[in-house]
Amino acid sequence: MLDIFFPKTTLHAPEPSPTHPGALLFFEGGVVSFPSINTTIDGEESTMIRQIISRSSLWTNSREAKATPPLHYHLYQKERFRCLKGRMLYIRDGKQGSVNPGEEILILPRQVHTFWPDTSVDDDLDVEISTSAGGFDEYFLNSFFGYVSSCIAENVEPNPVQIFMMLDSADVVLGDLPTVIARALNVGARWLGWAVGYKTRYKVFSQL
Repeated sequence: MLDIFFPKTTLHAPEPSPTHPGALLFFEGGVVSFPSINTTIDGEESTMIRQIISRSSLWTNSREAKATPPLHYHLYQKERFRCLKGRMLYIRDGKQGSVNPGEEILILPRQVHTFWPDTSVDDDLDVEISTSAGGFDEYFLNSFFGYVSSCIAENVEPNPVQIFMMLDSADVVLGDLPTVIARALNVGARWLGWAVGYKTRYKVFSQL
C-alpha cells in the first residue's frame, strides 16, 4: 500500500563526463557537475561547486525547465554565483537580472532566488556556485539532481515527500509558497519520508 503513495523510483547513477575528468553528468548531459572544493565567502568557510549548464538541453534551457531550481531560499547560507562563460539569468527577490563572464552575484540568507542559462548567447553557462558552510553541498546537489534525473529517465513525476525531505536536509525552503506552509511541508516530509524509507542523500549519485 505504501508503494502506491510513496513509490521508490529506480535510481540511475550519473555517467562520468568524457571531457571533464572527475565531473558527473545529470539530466542526460544537460548539467555537468564538478567535485566541490573549499573556498570562502566574505571570510566564511564555504564550498564551491562548478557546473556547466546547457543552453540547448530540454531539461535546462528555460526558467520552466525541469532542472531549473524552483524559487527558493536558504535559511542560513550565503550563496555566490560567479559566471565563467555564457550568461546567467536569475531572479532575486522578485527582480530579474543577468550575470556575464567575470561577474558575480551574492545571494543572502532568505533571499528568494533561482537561475538558468541565457539561450540567446553562444556558450553554455559555466558557473561557480559557492555556499557558506551548511547542508547545501555537493552531496545534496548530486542527490537532488540525481533523483530528479532518475524520475525523468523513468518517466515519472518526483514524489513531493522525497523532494521536501531533501530540501529540509539542506536548509532550503521553497520561495513561491507562504513561509509557514513551506516550512511545515519541510518538517512534515522530514518525518514522513523517514517513516516510508526515503533518504536525504543517495550514494549512487555521488563520488563521495
